Amino acid sequence: MANPNPKTDHLPPFPMVGDKPMGKKPIGIRVPEEDYKRFMAIPKDVRSKLLREFIRETIERFEQKTA
Repeated sequence: MANPNPKTDHLPPFPMVGDKPMGKKPIGIRVPEEDYKRFMAIPKDVRSKLLREFIRETIERFEQKTA
């Protein structure tokens, strides 16, 4: 069983991207195998940037619709 209270004070903080700090936990989702293979063919630095932009734009659109 995993330790419910692990010591993390020796770990470095997540790096910042741009001028904003990263969240404490990553977001993970499962996608269809074909989409996964195509997405993983994109260079890693581009994939991360694309996902961050997509999430930010989607949140902004959602907030505009619910406002």
